[in-house]
Amino acid sequence: MRKARITCHTGQRLGAIHPFIYGHFIEHLAECIYGGMWAEMLRNRKFAGHDQPKEGEDRAAQYGIPAPWRAVNRTASVRYLHDNTITYNGVQAQRIDLLEEDGAPHGVGQPGIALEAGRSYDVRLVLSGKDLEGPVTVALVQGETVYASKTIDVGDGWDTHAFSLTAAADDADAEFRVTIDRPGRLWIGAASLMPADNVNGWRRDVLELIRGIKPPIIRYPGGNFVSGYHWEDGIGDRDRRPIRYDYAWNVWEPNDVGIDEFMALCKELDAEPYISVNAGNGTAAEAAAWVEYCNGAANTRYGAMRAANGHPEPYGIRYWGIGNEMYGNWQIGHCDAETFARRHVAFAHALRSVDASIVLLGVGDMPDQPGYWLETVTEIAGADVDLMTVHHYTDVPSDIDEATRDALVTACPEHIGRLLDDTRRVLDAYGPEGHRIAISFDEWNVAHRGVGRRQNYALRDGLYAAGMFNAFQARCDSVTMVNIAQLVNLLGVIETGPTAAYGTPIYYALKLYGEHCGDTALAAEVDCDTFDLPAVANIPALEGVPYLSVSATLDATRGVACLAVANRHANENFTAEITLDGVADGAPGRAWELNGPGMDARNTFDAPNRVAIREVGEVTAGPRFSYTFPAHSVTALEVPLVS
Repeated sequence: MRKARITCHTGQRLGAIHPFIYGHFIEHLAECIYGGMWAEMLRNRKFAGHDQPKEGEDRAAQYGIPAPWRAVNRTASVRYLHDNTITYNGVQAQRIDLLEEDGAPHGVGQPGIALEAGRSYDVRLVLSGKDLEGPVTVALVQGETVYASKTIDVGDGWDTHAFSLTAAADDADAEFRVTIDRPGRLWIGAASLMPADNVNGWRRDVLELIRGIKPPIIRYPGGNFVSGYHWEDGIGDRDRRPIRYDYAWNVWEPNDVGIDEFMALCKELDAEPYISVNAGNGTAAEAAAWVEYCNGAANTRYGAMRAANGHPEPYGIRYWGIGNEMYGNWQIGHCDAETFARRHVAFAHALRSVDASIVLLGVGDMPDQPGYWLETVTEIAGADVDLMTVHHYTDVPSDIDEATRDALVTACPEHIGRLLDDTRRVLDAYGPEGHRIAISFDEWNVAHRGVGRRQNYALRDGLYAAGMFNAFQARCDSVTMVNIAQLVNLLGVIETGPTAAYGTPIYYALKLYGEHCGDTALAAEVDCDTFDLPAVANIPALEGVPYLSVSATLDATRGVACLAVANRHANENFTAEITLDGVADGAPGRAWELNGPGMDARNTFDAPNRVAIREVGEVTAGPRFSYTFPAHSVTALEVPLVS
C-alpha cells in the first residue's frame, strides 16, 4: 500500500469546461462506418471494381463478377459481366446472361452473412431485365438449405424492389443470393440487406451503445478521406449515388452515407455536427456550396436541393473545419504552410459569404514537429481561424515489454499536456491581437503497432483516456474541442461484430467522466510516488510522472465536487489523504470505479463487461478524509459541498 496526498481548492476555479472535450470522430475508413455503425450487411453492394481474383483464386470462377460476390452455378450456359455501359449509378452494374435452361438456379451470391433465427431483414434490389422468361429468386441460404426466399418478376428497365425476409435459423456464415433459372438477361444495379430494426440505416444496437456516452459533438467525414471527397456524391437516392475510388485509403466508396445520413445520426444522438471540408483536391466554391446545402434557406440553389432530398429546414451546422493534416505528404493536396494558409483564407471568406455565423477551424500541427507549420498558418490565417486543430497518436511499439507498455500508455498524457501548452504559446505569439484562437484537439488516441486498425483496447488504454481528460480539464481555458479517433472499430471506442457490440475500457472512461465530472475545473494538487519513462517511439523521456493522475471539477447545479483519479500503478493501491475545502464533516460522498483484472484486461463478445464501471457505494467524506484508490483503476469520487 502506497501513500499520497490530494488537495482540492473548491474556491479556486480554473474556468468552465467545454462539453466538447468528450467529442468524437468518424471517418469513411476501415470498419468505422461501413461494417460498423452502418447497418448494411452486404459488401460492395453496387458491384464496384474489377473481377481480378485474389492470389490463389481461380480467375475463371471469378471472371465478370466483382469481389466479394461469387458465381452461383457457373456453367457454359451462363455469362457474367461487370457492365459499364448499362448501369444504374452511372459507373457499373452486374450483368447475368442465362443462355439456356438446365433446371438449376444461376446468378450471384455473397457469403459471410450472419443471420439470427426469427429476425427480419429488409431487402432492396434495383433490377432490370431483357427477355427474361421467368422470375428472379432472392434467397438467404446455406448450401441447399434455404432460410428465406422470395421470387419477383422483373421487366425491362430499372425498377426498385423492396421487401423483407425472415431467417428460419441462426447462421454466422449464410449466403445472400440473386438467381434466375430461365433464359434471359438480368442486371443488378444495387443490392441492399439490412436488419429490419435499423434506425435510418444505422445499427440499432450500436446506436444504443453510443447513447450511453452521450457524444456532445461528432466530426465527419474525415480525416484523410475528406481531402478527396466531393460531398455531392453523397446526396440523393442512395442506390443512384456514384461509386468512387477513395485514393486516400485505396478502397471503393459506395457513398451510402453522406451529409443527410450523418445529420440523421446526430439527431438520433442529440450530438452537434462538425464538418470538415475538402481543401485537398476540392475548391472553395465547392465547400461554400456544401455550407449552403446545409445552412441555406430552401429558396437558395443548394438549400432547394436539400429540401428536394426531404429536408426542408436548414441544418444550421455551426462548426466547419477547412482541410485535414495538409502538412502531411500523405495528404491529397499536400502543400507548404504558406500556401495552405492563403488557401485557408480563401476558403474562409467563401464559406462565410454563405453563412457569416459559422465557426471555422484551421489545420495546425503540434509545435514539436518540423517546418514551423503552426507558426506560419497562425500568422497568415489566424484572423480567419476560431479554433486551431492539432492531432496526436501515441505510438506503442510491438516489441516492448509489458511494464514499459503500461508506463508509456499511462504516462503519455503528461507529454501531450505539455504539447498543448506549447501550442497555446505559439497561438498567442503569432495570432492576431485581440483574437484568441482556441485549441481543437480533434484526433487523438493510442496506436499499438502490430495489432491492426482494430485495437480492442485494454484497461491501460482506459487509464490513458482518463489521463487525457484530466489534461484537457486542466487546460479548459484553451482546449475547447476534443474528438477521439475513432468512435467505432477503427482505433475504436466501441467494437462491433456482425450481430453484437460492446464498449472498450476507453468507452467506460468516457462514460465515467461524462456522467460524474462537473462543468467547472478546480485547482488540485497531488503528492505521491513517481516513475520515469525512457524515450519510446514518439514520446520523449519523462521524469517524475506521478502514479496518480488527478482532476477536480465542480457541478454547481448539483452542489458537488468530483475528484477523478487514475491510479497508473499496475500492482499497488494508493491510500490518499484528501483535503477538500467547502465540505462538511461526515459528508456522504459516493464513488464509482472503472477497473478490471489487470492492465491488459479487455472486453470481448463473450465477456463484454470484464472491464466496466461499478458503484463502490457511499464514502464518508469531509474537509479531510482518506480514500484508497485500487491499482490500475479510474475513480470518480463525488462529494456534496456546503451550500
